[in-house]
Amino acid sequence: MTTLANKTILVTGGLQGLGKAITSRIIEDRDLNLILLAKDKNEATDQFLTQARTNYGVEARFVSTDIRDVDSINAAVDKIVSLYGGIDILIHAATVMITQHGHMIPQAQYDLSCDINSRSSFLLAKSCFPYLSQSKHAHILNIAPPINLDPKILGSYTTYAASQYMRSMITVGLANHTDWIKNEISVNALWPLKQYKSGENVLMYQSHTQQQLDLKDISIIGDAAHAIISKPYGAYNGEFFYDEEVLELAGIDFTTDDNISDFENNPQYARDSQHEDIFA
Repeated sequence: MTTLANKTILVTGGLQGLGKAITSRIIEDRDLNLILLAKDKNEATDQFLTQARTNYGVEARFVSTDIRDVDSINAAVDKIVSLYGGIDILIHAATVMITQHGHMIPQAQYDLSCDINSRSSFLLAKSCFPYLSQSKHAHILNIAPPINLDPKILGSYTTYAASQYMRSMITVGLANHTDWIKNEISVNALWPLKQYKSGENVLMYQSHTQQQLDLKDISIIGDAAHAIISKPYGAYNGEFFYDEEVLELAGIDFTTDDNISDFENNPQYARDSQHEDIFA
């Protein structure tokens, strides 16, 4: 399967950064239902929804949702199911980046980081599970990093690292649970290999990719997300991918004559390397 046409897709964090790159790629498939979950709506929201509807024929909708609150999530999911009859794909891209040292972070910020980065991952998956179970093309894609338990990283950036890694662990747990396997729900994680030309970054990369060389356009994470969620069950499940790795595996050319990729010939290199992660 190479198109997401006729699918109902929920996205958190879909109007900025990595999430915006992903939703911008998704709407190119046309004739699908795209629902943006966020607490508040603004002018940029309306502009994107209009673009998706007018230029791509997408049934695009905003549903006000506080992903920290289980009742708000359940109400949003119920509304979406009542409108479209089900859910096929959940993409969780909303993230809070708090990089202060652990003892310097106010409790309210600690709670926010855990609520958005980890707890919401569980709540969204739990609420969507009954409907994903009924889909013939069920996917969850979390924007979450491969787990690196380097004590220097955890010691310096305890809250951000721990909350992001909890989302990563939830990804693995769901992908390997018998109920999710039985219902053929693919659950995977995606993360940038390095920051992008335009400056967007997720503050955590492998050290061997930190040099400011060969930076790509942020659109590649949209292409990578599409390559994952357009696959049938069994292609990928319980995997942690870097954006460039996915495109390599899918045979998608993301290089140009003046921007040649220095990604290793073996895409597994990035995943297996034990170099230190760096936060910026």
